[in-house]
Amino acid sequence: MIEKIRKNVNLKLVFFILILTIFLGIIFFSSSLIVTSDGSWYYWYTGILDGELPFSQWSITRGPTFPIIIWIFKHLFGTNDFGVLIGFFIFYLMIITFAALILHKVLKEYNNKSSNLIYWFLFIVLIALNPLIIGYSHTLLTEAVAPAMILLTTYFAYLWKEVSWIKNKKKSIFYTLIFSLILIFMWFLKQPYAAIIIFIIGISAVLSAIYKKSIKILVEKVIMIFVACIILVISIVGWNEILKHNGVDTEGKNSTNGFLSRGIISGISSYYIEIPSQTFCDINYINNTKLSKNEKEKINKLATSADNWCNRIKLYAVYEQNGSTLKNSVIITDENGLSTLDSLEFLILNTFENPKYTILAYAKNYLSTINLYPVRVTNNNYIATTGPGTVIINENMVNGLATYYDDDRCWWEKPMYRNNPKILNAKDVSYMSNFCSNTKENTFVTNIVKKINPFYLELFKITMLLVAPLSIVMFIMFLKDKNNVKYFITTILFGSSFLHVLFHASLGAIIDRYAYAAFPSAILGIIILLIPKNRSNSLINENLNKDFKKKKVTEKNSIFVIPAYNESKHIEKVIKDIRKNMPSSDIVVTNDYSKDNTKEIVESLGFPCLNVPFNMGYAMAVQTGIKYAYENNYDYVIQFDADGQHLSSEVKKLFKKMKETDANVVIGSRFLEKTGYKHPFFRRVGTKMFSVIIKLFCKKKITDPTSGFQLLDRNVIKRYSQMGKYPEFPDANLIIEMLMEGYKIEEVSVKM
Repeated sequence: MIEKIRKNVNLKLVFFILILTIFLGIIFFSSSLIVTSDGSWYYWYTGILDGELPFSQWSITRGPTFPIIIWIFKHLFGTNDFGVLIGFFIFYLMIITFAALILHKVLKEYNNKSSNLIYWFLFIVLIALNPLIIGYSHTLLTEAVAPAMILLTTYFAYLWKEVSWIKNKKKSIFYTLIFSLILIFMWFLKQPYAAIIIFIIGISAVLSAIYKKSIKILVEKVIMIFVACIILVISIVGWNEILKHNGVDTEGKNSTNGFLSRGIISGISSYYIEIPSQTFCDINYINNTKLSKNEKEKINKLATSADNWCNRIKLYAVYEQNGSTLKNSVIITDENGLSTLDSLEFLILNTFENPKYTILAYAKNYLSTINLYPVRVTNNNYIATTGPGTVIINENMVNGLATYYDDDRCWWEKPMYRNNPKILNAKDVSYMSNFCSNTKENTFVTNIVKKINPFYLELFKITMLLVAPLSIVMFIMFLKDKNNVKYFITTILFGSSFLHVLFHASLGAIIDRYAYAAFPSAILGIIILLIPKNRSNSLINENLNKDFKKKKVTEKNSIFVIPAYNESKHIEKVIKDIRKNMPSSDIVVTNDYSKDNTKEIVESLGFPCLNVPFNMGYAMAVQTGIKYAYENNYDYVIQFDADGQHLSSEVKKLFKKMKETDANVVIGSRFLEKTGYKHPFFRRVGTKMFSVIIKLFCKKKITDPTSGFQLLDRNVIKRYSQMGKYPEFPDANLIIEMLMEGYKIEEVSVKM
């Protein structure tokens, strides 16, 4: 039993993970818990879940996810700060684990084993030991949980690219359910966090469609996302019904509608300044040239139909930098507060009229959210602008790093919140009497962190500034190399991080803490970006070639790989011809879900027939045969068509060429010499175009890149069998890839 475990488990890796976990645990538990005013409210809600407080006390602005998580922590690990920290340590390890899985995927694809330690070192220093990531894992804030779910979604979004409803309905349903559950989890954790989940799977859907070259894939995945959103809406309606049933007000300014309407206006508030309603009432709005006809009609209708109509109007002025008023504009409110539709109309109309002001407002907000532009706090609103009262809201410092700046605290409240009735009520909840253990920090650790945290704060700013241009660059790189896992994943990591911050910026939520949720993803993207283009394969191939040269090139350990689809008319003749001319070579046929009796003919002749459950296409049928050859330790594969086009009598020419040139691939060419082969005009043009492309990029003349008649050595068999995405049309693109990786390709003239 022990021996079996040793064979199947990498004990060194398990030991390393165990030591790393213990090391991170020592650092994690050396600091105490930080509870902010928001955190105290979340903990206060666990009293409702315990039945100690009435459910009617629940606020529509607070989702149930975080209170339920804390409630589970305190019942599993204890009603004190240490019990909560144990729970958050699990989420911290989840951040590290999901980020490590994504990094491992890329490193495995690149196979840079000699330099992998560099990137794992960067991973530990920039992510695992990042004081911001550890610090936020010590706060009773949703940011302690969100990054883990974001990275989990990213990992699934990468795996999702291979999932198709047509090929695997069960997997499609599984991923739809997974994304639905994560979406629900994040919405009820904090509403804007659901947006980043949509961004991640949305970007993955687009990239998958490009990767598969199929608009059907895009439609299919968009439908799956739509279904996930429908499930989310159902859950929101269900939760609101629960709240209503328990006497909670689900309407008004704290509703989802109120949240969105206020956010839309807040997003452009650095240029669109609200003017007191009384000021508006004192002016003659009918003759005001700054108001549109539609706005005047709305005001007039309201003024003649409602009492105190002026109090239900919001007037905004657009100010230029010199302070002069450029335009007045209004939005109408209803009895329940600001309407989302009115806010959207206001945004769209003013953006069309003054696009630069909306763009500048969002740009300012973005820079403020990543702590690069000052923020002025006015009437509990945050405005990205300079001037009197301007401050920098740095919650990454006062929350994320707060655990390193006090000696012995586990409970913290701003003085302004200490008289808040809900906070005072929370003090009466039973957990409060023993919640704080007042444990001392590990001074040695915290002193080190205090010295290095300026680096990590600057790293946050620089990283979140770069995600916008990097997402564009990575997408362009992906378009050039769709099989490159690095570009696929970094486009998701950078793109979703940028859109996440932009989404908050568009809603005026310009506190750097909100950008932090995407920070671990962005840092992971930077690490992956640093991994160079894989050159090690060339060195590996050179070493393999040296070993391979010791063997004599011979057809004795070779196998014909024949993809076949409805070839019952030709397959028997092709196999018998091979047996006649190449008796020492084996044969395997990949029956690509033929509807005729191809399978029966092959098996009656006594040769292996690989029968696949659906029609995979030529490329996958070829790769299936190559995988069979690799697993059965053949040294050479002869790619051979089943329609009788290729002549087995010509195979010896390919072996002779390989023996003379030490090539990894020998292509049987129809055009290297004049053989009398007749090629249709358009195919001839296409073949010539491919030849030019290969010559241009690889400085190698290949006259027949579309030939399916090829001899592959063991090195290429291994490479082709391990390709995660074997090209759908394995012609010039595959030849270019192999030449660029250092494989040697030659041609020999053959008859067909």
